[in-house]
Amino acid sequence: MSAQPAIADQTSRLELFLLSAAIWAMCLVTFSMPGRVGPGESGGLDIVALAKLAVRGGVLLFFLLAWRQHTEFRRKRYILWSYFPFLCFLVWAFLSVTWSPLKSVSIGQAIGLASLIALSAWIAMSCRTRAHVLLVVNQLWLALLAYSLILLAIHVVRPDVSGLDRSLQIRGANGMVHPTYAAATSSLGFLLTLLRPKLQQTFESKFSLLIGLAVHGTLLFLSNSRTGLTMTMLVSTIIFFRFYPKRLHALFLLGAAGLACLYLLVDPGFTLQNQSLRGSTEYLTRGQSTKQLTHLSGRLEMWKAVWEQFEKSPLIGHGYFVTSENGKLDVWERRTNHTAHNLVLQVLVSTGLVGAMIFLAAFWRVGSVIGRLRWENATARGVLVLIVLISLWYLGWCQSCISFIGPVLPESVVFFLLIGLGIGQGAQSLLSETRSVEALAT
Repeated sequence: MSAQPAIADQTSRLELFLLSAAIWAMCLVTFSMPGRVGPGESGGLDIVALAKLAVRGGVLLFFLLAWRQHTEFRRKRYILWSYFPFLCFLVWAFLSVTWSPLKSVSIGQAIGLASLIALSAWIAMSCRTRAHVLLVVNQLWLALLAYSLILLAIHVVRPDVSGLDRSLQIRGANGMVHPTYAAATSSLGFLLTLLRPKLQQTFESKFSLLIGLAVHGTLLFLSNSRTGLTMTMLVSTIIFFRFYPKRLHALFLLGAAGLACLYLLVDPGFTLQNQSLRGSTEYLTRGQSTKQLTHLSGRLEMWKAVWEQFEKSPLIGHGYFVTSENGKLDVWERRTNHTAHNLVLQVLVSTGLVGAMIFLAAFWRVGSVIGRLRWENATARGVLVLIVLISLWYLGWCQSCISFIGPVLPESVVFFLLIGLGIGQGAQSLLSETRSVEALAT
């Protein structure tokens, strides 16, 4: 019985503090500046790029120090085994810099991927107990809430600077964040707010629940992302009816019925409904024509152009995060290094079939580790539920975005953080079984 506290003490308070700081920094040091040109186009590093590089380098450094501090060999070996295909993909990403036409872009994005994997492995190594898991989830929730609050405050004061106004994006203006990225962050924050009570095994924190839903819901509405709204509604419905108390279901249905009856009394001719439908249609179409909508807002054109580039170098790709042989893809009346707007296509065109196979092996390995959590304790099963439901969101979101394989953003931090929690719980259960077998043998 004395072995368990010794293992838990491997994670010090200082390490947990540094880990929390890393989560905050990786989530918040992702904003851009209006009118900023990326390092790949400007040819140098500006203050924003230097700040991001410092954060990611700091995460890598502190992870290595934490790795050296921990002396539990079996846990380290299990974590290395779990992340080995991801490490191979990272090596391939750095190797692709040698043939990339945009070497600064490829190496910068590879460093970002390295920091995400390091943060994930750090979490897997350090988060052993239920208290550790809750600490990480709560810090992530707070960081996402701060992100949404900051962006909302900027939008109230300077809507032309926030980047949420899509009409300005169409005319080529740049803001602090693209509305698609804002939608991803607010959508994930919304879902995490709903899932926290399940993981904490209590539904009593009504104030934080309401604050989180209000803030993230407002930002999600302002970002006007059809995919974000769809996936949020889908996963939120599953969470609400699967995990929340049945009395809340009854209150929700009664409230909906009451509002319907009240509406019939106020507007028996459905005049307001017709106006509301017109407003909803304008909101969802974002001023696009029927032809633009049927072509998925230009994504069919993008996918066709990217596939043609993939066929030019199908085996090794064009370099990590590069979607064309010369680094300039002429689509949407703009010649630049566009993303593929699809995760699988982005991996194929930038890293080729070799990179795609390594990437698939990485997910197969991680999936096999996390899948075992369904037979473990309540904390592990709670982490599994969290991962499965958020993964459902990613499954829909990644059809039209490159998501966690793109720049370091809150959505990529969330993804790798969840992988870290899953592998950490898998390591904990394996070591518990090993100790039990050793105890029986002695």
